Amino acid sequence: MAVELLGKAVLWRTNPLLVVAPELLKDSASVVKIAGDPDLRGQRMKTIYLAEVLKRIAILLGGLPLDQKKQDRLCDTRNGGAHAGLPGPSRQALEDSLSVLDALLAYLDMDPDEFYGDLASTAAGLRAEYRDAIDAHVQLESVMGAWVALQKLRKSLGDAEFEDLCRRRYEATDEDLAPENFGAGFFRTPYACPACSEEGRLFGSVEVDDRVEYDHEKVGPGDYEAVPYVSLVPSLIPEVFACNVCKLVLRSAAELAAADLPDTRFEVSEGALGPDFDAAEAAASESGWRD
Repeated sequence: MAVELLGKAVLWRTNPLLVVAPELLKDSASVVKIAGDPDLRGQRMKTIYLAEVLKRIAILLGGLPLDQKKQDRLCDTRNGGAHAGLPGPSRQALEDSLSVLDALLAYLDMDPDEFYGDLASTAAGLRAEYRDAIDAHVQLESVMGAWVALQKLRKSLGDAEFEDLCRRRYEATDEDLAPENFGAGFFRTPYACPACSEEGRLFGSVEVDDRVEYDHEKVGPGDYEAVPYVSLVPSLIPEVFACNVCKLVLRSAAELAAADLPDTRFEVSEGALGPDFDAAEAAASESGWRD
């Protein structure tokens, strides 16, 4: 519940409409009324569920430290406790909650010790154990495991056949690692693999921002005029990394961070996102969603 409520606080501070259930925004009059006089205590007020809260704060924060599987588990735990009277959350759900709460507290510029109160030391201990467990899993099992598996292949195949296999795997990267296999609406951009150093792929959703830039046109001897133009700048919100050569796969922002890969939103070129990506089309789609 803490994740849901603090997440709604983040969304409410950004724009109260972000926490209102879509069915209440059925026409322009409803939107204007709620936006002009938002009141959570209103008789008809209904807010979004945790799953949608997580989706929206992931966009707002540029990603979440949990992959989709862990987000689903968190929602199931919340729903089980709130609606079915099931026992308290598992340790895994508790640790996942802390990782999301940390991101929300940082965004709200709140002191974690003040937020957790008497449980601050417990939260700090769980947080440290959680990070250590992820770091150990990623570095010792995922990254090192992928490298060891590749070395075993080299030993069993011999250098020539091994190099040929790696070449064929790399050439099949775009075919084998389709974005839709890793998430709905995902795109991909090349990034060096932390296990084998070959070129893997970072996957995630993409946002496009408008940026005003200037050209300088000569209008006379030694006289130039600044001419503004709008460029479209895409940014990837990384959620998954995969390498088709060594078969390493990392599936959350926390795992990406543990492998020293980008784990928050960063700018990419339109060309780096592949031939299926069109910045103008993506910007128009985002504008239509906002409208």
